[in-house]
Amino acid sequence: ETTSCCQSASALAKKHNKPIEYVVGDESFKSEGEADVYLASMIEKKVEEMQSVQYAAGDNCYRCPMTAKKEAKKAKAKMTYRVGGVDFEDKALAEKAAVLASERVSAVKLSYKVGKDSFCCDKMAGVKAKKTGSKMTYVVGEEETDSASEAKMLVAKAKLAAIVAAATAVIA
Repeated sequence: ETTSCCQSASALAKKHNKPIEYVVGDESFKSEGEADVYLASMIEKKVEEMQSVQYAAGDNCYRCPMTAKKEAKKAKAKMTYRVGGVDFEDKALAEKAAVLASERVSAVKLSYKVGKDSFCCDKMAGVKAKKTGSKMTYVVGEEETDSASEAKMLVAKAKLAAIVAAATAVIA
């Protein structure tokens, strides 16, 4: 059985005396951490796509403007330029949004904290953690976690949010 609720999954696992499997798309994983890492990698692929100008015909996006024009003509729609899920009729505005999206994605950083000390490098943070016996925390923006796999997810989500914010800022 499949459910999107972790509590239901736990109850089902107990009921059937089976371990929980975590599913992302068509892939199954034995641990939530593995599933998070895979999902983060899928989001990262989408991030690459969404921060560039794509050619849209209705709901569909294409890398090739000729294909998009052909599909738009078939659908009796107008081809638009899509960045971050936002459609632009003006190519120059879309290109501006793509540049802004790339800049904002570049600004998303993963940093580390050990006690009250912050580090930009995991190696320096690791040395400090070992030296003090404290745990290392991963920091993305205002969010913190002690899980490396969750940190990857936080970075991917922050990048997506940055792209959408950039695209909507251009049309505002």
